[in-house]
Amino acid sequence: MIINQVMTTNVLIAPPGESLKYAAQIMEQHDYDVLPICEDNRLLGTLSVRDIAVKALANGLSLEENSISQFMTFEAKYVFSDQSTEHAINFMTEHQLRRLLVLDRGYHLVGILSLDDLAISNKIKGIFAVKQQHTSMAC
Repeated sequence: MIINQVMTTNVLIAPPGESLKYAAQIMEQHDYDVLPICEDNRLLGTLSVRDIAVKALANGLSLEENSISQFMTFEAKYVFSDQSTEHAINFMTEHQLRRLLVLDRGYHLVGILSLDDLAISNKIKGIFAVKQQHTSMAC
């Protein structure tokens, strides 16, 4: 199966100049633990709940007065939308990730792939395999 067949495509993003408060509100409202940071249609990195909690809040820094760019991770892990889900699973396992950003070959963000996406696609694939098995059985 190909990643673009199972990924989530409606992904919210934030620009690097926005405040940490802005990012935290998006993450809270949409139950994100990682937020892609983009500018001019290009992925720059990610901001995680951990980035906010450990790097900012634990040091007593204001969410309103500090920007995303000060705390984001610039080396985002990603896969391409035309790669196989098997590749994504191996990559996620190797890097111990629950979510992966998905880019097209022009390096534009086109989605996000989560363990939930993979589990649902495998369940559906399993249901179709069982249905096919039952319909091809002879009496």
